[in-house]
Amino acid sequence: MKGQSAIEYLTTYGWALLFIIIVVGVIISMGITNANRYQTAECTIQPELSCISYMVKDGDHYNIIMNLSNGLGFNITLSHPVGTARDSLGGTGILDLSEGGPTLRPGDSALLKINMDSSAIPGNYVVVYFTLNYTDELGIPHQTSGRIRGHVRG
Repeated sequence: MKGQSAIEYLTTYGWALLFIIIVVGVIISMGITNANRYQTAECTIQPELSCISYMVKDGDHYNIIMNLSNGLGFNITLSHPVGTARDSLGGTGILDLSEGGPTLRPGDSALLKINMDSSAIPGNYVVVYFTLNYTDELGIPHQTSGRIRGHVRG
């Protein structure tokens, strides 16, 4: 009698435990627990030098295109190359002017492009740290840094 009771007890709780394991497995396989899914995308530089928009594009060597706006209140001249970059995947890259002149008046913007030497898979999340070199209208060189966090687009 005691043996039958023990077997029924183990069977009942065994089925419940198996059900819980299956549910946890399904939740993990659906990617609900993936932290990258909940990270926010952003592009930040120093105050008054703003990144209006940006896009991370995939490829053998992925690239980033960003729109830089001068809100400093004085003219700046972008260096050539504009800067360097490194990413969360271990790659490096060069930040250079894509469209627009090297001199930006207050309120002007220019398209910058970062060509990375590493590859990224569409849908993955990357973090890119970059430096930006410019000269003010008095001829004083400046270097600032920024960060881009975002999902790679196909």
